[in-house]
Amino acid sequence: MRDVRDEQRVERLDLLVVSLATVQPWLTWLRALRTGGKTKEEALEAAGDLEARLEDLLSTSPLPPHPDREAADRWMIEAYLSTWSDADRG
Repeated sequence: MRDVRDEQRVERLDLLVVSLATVQPWLTWLRALRTGGKTKEEALEAAGDLEARLEDLLSTSPLPPHPDREAADRWMIEAYLSTWSDADRG
């Protein structure tokens, strides 16, 4: 499904970062789209371009195909135990 929000997905795979807010230049572009400054055709073209970029990134991203949930769970438990251990000492 084409979606102009694909830009955030591209950012995650290409730059390996997550921006919680939309960053430039897409912030200005999306505002223009929302206020009628872009046509439906422009929106579909942008979404198609982003979708193609996503397809490329999915095959070249250094990220693993699935998250390491066990490592994340271990980290979370260690952080939790460390925080509460420090609180008990203080």
